[in-house]
Amino acid sequence: MTGPSALVQQLADGEHLPADWRAPFEHVDRARFLPDRVWARVDGGYAPVDRADDPERWQRLAYRDEPVVTQVEDPPGAPVALTPSSSASMPSIVARMLAALQVEDGHRVLEIGTGVRHEVAHCK
Repeated sequence: MTGPSALVQQLADGEHLPADWRAPFEHVDRARFLPDRVWARVDGGYAPVDRADDPERWQRLAYRDEPVVTQVEDPPGAPVALTPSSSASMPSIVARMLAALQVEDGHRVLEIGTGVRHEVAHCK
């Protein structure tokens, strides 16, 4: 089974998701924050996976507890990308960072970064 609820259950089963963060993780779909093209690890580098061309593989990448490469800096047309330059953080790391933040109702959160903004969506 692949999807947001399966990812949340995997995080909870692995004791990576504090109970008070479960509801925000259930309501924020990681896939909505990923671009239509992500990059999967292959022998020797990274290969593109497009949502339209291979939706099942794209979705499997979106809902694993692993970082997802969202940008590479290699020349266009290179057979295999070698240099990832942006990614969506690993969900268990996001949960750990948010728990460490100790945010409470009424707090305001300013997120400064260049990633996919998935992390701050849990704070709404």
